[in-house]
Amino acid sequence: MYTLKEADIEYLVLACKTYQQHTGSEYLWEKYENIIEKLTIYKEQNLYATGMEYSETGTMERSHS
Repeated sequence: MYTLKEADIEYLVLACKTYQQHTGSEYLWEKYENIIEKLTIYKEQNLYATGMEYSETGTMERSHS
């Protein structure tokens, strides 16, 4: 199974928010909002729920929180 790194998810969310702000379409704004919500859920379920986070080198490490 392929897992996205936390930094990758944050970049995707930032890109969605940027495009969301520049669209004149309510339909596209809602589509971007839906993608942002899905990415946030993915991050919570796959990174934080396991107590694992990616280090800067891209390896999984137990979080210290």
